[in-house]
Amino acid sequence: MSAAAGTQGIPTEAGIEVVASLAQHRVLSTEQVRVMHLADHSERWAQRLLVRLQMAGLAGYVQSPRSHRRLWHVTELGARLARVVRGPWILRALTLALIFVGLRLIIKAL
Repeated sequence: MSAAAGTQGIPTEAGIEVVASLAQHRVLSTEQVRVMHLADHSERWAQRLLVRLQMAGLAGYVQSPRSHRRLWHVTELGARLARVVRGPWILRALTLALIFVGLRLIIKAL
């Protein structure tokens, strides 16, 4: 499970991909995230990843009024991270983690 969300709330590549997808699509259900990014994993595994992204401040959710399912969206911090990921550089997981930490520090300073 640590492959999807890094130690101490720092997401790795799978988590970053999900955040970028949430930024692109605006709202996704847990099942949509699983099918798009985590097809080899269970829905419960996808739920855990999304909760970790929420705890890291990168994603949030609302309850669907009809189905009572969670509909996930990107937060402001997650959107900032997604903009960096979409840049012209090929970034590795460690670089992304450092950017994430830097963004967190900048947000705290504001």
